[in-house]
Amino acid sequence: MAALTRAEIVPGVVVQLDADAIRATGRAKSNAELAAGKDRAVRGEHSFLVLHIVPGTDTVVLTPVFSGIAPGSEALDGRRKSGYSSKWIGVVLYINRAQHWEVRAPDVVAHSGVEDTHVGKRRLYAADDPAELSRILALRKKNRAPWRSIH
Repeated sequence: MAALTRAEIVPGVVVQLDADAIRATGRAKSNAELAAGKDRAVRGEHSFLVLHIVPGTDTVVLTPVFSGIAPGSEALDGRRKSGYSSKWIGVVLYINRAQHWEVRAPDVVAHSGVEDTHVGKRRLYAADDPAELSRILALRKKNRAPWRSIH
């Protein structure tokens, strides 16, 4: 396993993160639904797709990647996947249109130690298609749940 470096945090990289450790920082935000006392923001070790680095900040906007379909899910286009193939290429995976996270880049680095790829062999999605990443990023504005701190 090899944690990401700051230079590797670019739109299109897919990284395995410890979501609970990120929550514990008290600095992360999400627009995942919080209803009837149930927090739908992911927990534990989870893959995230980096969508955007907010200009002039060290804030990264990510969306979790799921192996199962759920309401609000959208399958990732297999033709846009590249990089490390295990559990990625040839596997149907989804994003949920209603869950995005904002995390500081240093926290992404610090909590990516669970990543199972290595420098130069990361999982990528639409790395050569910024319009596709922008389309997914724009979904956060359609989410009805408010942005909130998660911990």
